[in-house]
Amino acid sequence: MKTKGVGASAGIGIGKVVKIHTSKPDLSTIVVESEREELARFEKGSKKFIQKMQHLSAKTEKKLGKEHAAIFDSQIMLLKDEELQEKVREAIAKGSSASQAVYDVTQYYAQKLAKVDNPFIRQRAADALELQEGMIKILFGMQDTSGLKQTEPTILVLDELTPTIAAQLDTTYIVGIVTEKGGFYGHALILARQMAVPVIFGKKNAMSVIPDGSLLAIDGISGELEWNPPKKALARWREKEQDWLRHQDLLSSFRTKPSVGRDGRSYQIMANINSVEEAGMAAEIGADGIGLFRTEFLFLERTKIPSEEEQFQAYLQVSELMKDKPVTIRTLDVGGDKPISYLHLPVEANPYLGYRAIRYGLEHPGEFKIQLRAILRAGAQHRNLSIMIPFITSVEEVRKTKELVEECKKELREQGIAFDENCRLGIMIETPSAALMARELAQEVSFFSIGTNDLTQYVLSCDRSNASVAGIYSAFQPAVLRAIGMTIEAANEAGIEVSMCGEAAASAPMIAILSGWGLTRLSVGLNSVWYVRERVTNVTKEEGQQLARKVSVARTHQEVMDIVKNKKSTMILDKTEQNKENEENGYVENL
Repeated sequence: MKTKGVGASAGIGIGKVVKIHTSKPDLSTIVVESEREELARFEKGSKKFIQKMQHLSAKTEKKLGKEHAAIFDSQIMLLKDEELQEKVREAIAKGSSASQAVYDVTQYYAQKLAKVDNPFIRQRAADALELQEGMIKILFGMQDTSGLKQTEPTILVLDELTPTIAAQLDTTYIVGIVTEKGGFYGHALILARQMAVPVIFGKKNAMSVIPDGSLLAIDGISGELEWNPPKKALARWREKEQDWLRHQDLLSSFRTKPSVGRDGRSYQIMANINSVEEAGMAAEIGADGIGLFRTEFLFLERTKIPSEEEQFQAYLQVSELMKDKPVTIRTLDVGGDKPISYLHLPVEANPYLGYRAIRYGLEHPGEFKIQLRAILRAGAQHRNLSIMIPFITSVEEVRKTKELVEECKKELREQGIAFDENCRLGIMIETPSAALMARELAQEVSFFSIGTNDLTQYVLSCDRSNASVAGIYSAFQPAVLRAIGMTIEAANEAGIEVSMCGEAAASAPMIAILSGWGLTRLSVGLNSVWYVRERVTNVTKEEGQQLARKVSVARTHQEVMDIVKNKKSTMILDKTEQNKENEENGYVENL
C-alpha cells in the first residue's frame, strides 16, 4: 500500500513497523492518601523527573549540542516554577492526589499558554504537556516508552513525536519515524533532523492503517511511504536507499575540499554555533570559520551574568580552536524567544517587538561593556574575532554601540590589558528598518550579516512557528527577496563584507540567487556545512545572476517558485525544495 504524508527530515528508511502506543493512566482509580503522603509523593516524583530530564539533557548535549539540550532544561525550569509548585500543593491540600494535582495544574498551564500570541510562550504549552505526561508516568510507576530499543531496522509509527522520545532514539536501528501529528518546526522534529532520522508527519490514521510488524519504506524528503511493497517496488526502494547513502558519503568528502564554485569563484562556508564545544566540532568538520556564535547560551542556566573573565575564557577558546579562521561573535540577543530570568525583563504582550537584544544592551551599558571587553581581549592573540550586534533598527543604535566599544578600548589601554585594536564591528540585518536603511548603516560598520529567520518573520508579519500561516512564511516571498537584495547591494556599494546566517542560507535556490547578487559568504548549522559546500560546486556567477534578475521582478511567491523550478541546472533545485513546494501547508524551502 502506497500513500503520502509530509516529509520533514531527509533520508530513506526501510524497516519493520513498531507502533508506539501512549498509555494514559486512569486518574479516577487513585486512592488518595493523606495530604502529607501525597505531598511526599509529589516531591519524590519531582526529583525523579528532574533526574531523568538532566540525563536526557546531558545525553542530548553530548550528541547534538547545548541548544538542543535546552529543550529538557525548560521542562525542569517549568516544574521548579514557584507558581506551579504552589498550585500543586494547594490542590493536594484540597484533597487531590499528587497525580490529579499535577494533571490539573499542567493542563491549566497548557491551555493558558496555548492562547498566547507569542510563539515562544506557546511552545511552553507543549513543555507543560510533556511535563504532565512524564510526571504522571513517574507517579504511577510506569516504565519508559517501550519500542525504542530494537535489534533490527525499525520504523516507529506513533501519534506524535515528543522531545523525550526523540532523545532516547537508538539511531543504530531506528531508521525512520511516521507520525499522525506534528509540525515542521517542532522541537522533536528538530532533534530528529539533527540525528539524521527520516521523518514523515501528518499521516492521518497512521496508527490504525499501517499494520504493526509490516515492512515499511519511507522517503523523508517527498513524504512517500509504502508498506509491504511488492518485490519490484522494494528493489526500487533499496536502490533509493543506496543512492541516498552514497550521497551522504559524497558529502563527507567535502570536509577537506575547498569552497569553490563551478566557475572557480571562492566561497566561505562557515558554521553557526552555540558553545565552545560546537566550535571544536566546526573545526573538525572543516568549516571555513564561525559566522555566528550565539553567546546567549553562556548566559542561560545561571543565576547571574557571567563575569568578564568567564566570557573572555570562552571566546578565547573559540578563537584558538579556529586559529586563522574568522569568528563572528554576536552579542547577547536576550528577550524574544530567549528570556533570561535573572535579568528581570518586563512581561510584554509581544516580546519579539519589545525590549530585546541591542535595546537591552544600550539600556544596561555596564553589562554590555563586560561582554564587549571580553571579546576585545580574546581577540588579542589570533586577531580573528569580530563583534556583531543583533536587532539593529537605526543608525543611532550603531553609533551608541561604537561609543561603548571605544570606551572599552580606552579603559583597556589605560589598564595595560592586551586587546585587538582593529576588532571589526558589524550588525545583523534582521529587521525591515535595517534593510531600508542599509546604505546609511553600511557607512557605519565593517560588515553585514543577514538573518533571514527574523527578517522573513518581520517583513511578512508572520510568525514562523504558527502552522496557520506556514504557507506565508518563506524567504522566497518577493518582499523578503527584495529586502535581501537591497541589503547586499548597499554592502557592495560601500565595499563592506556581507554574509547570510539564517536558515535560508542552506537552501539550494537561495545559494544560487545570493551568488548572482554577489554574496559568497554563508553561515549554516553544523550539519549543513558539507551540504552547502557541495551545492556551491554547482554554482556559477553567470547562472546566479540570470536567476537573480528573474526573481527580482517576480510579483508573487508562486512566480518565484516557478522561476526556480523551471531552472534546469541542478544547482538551483534539489528534491527537498521541489517536495516542499508541493506541500499543502506551504513549506517551500529547505529552511
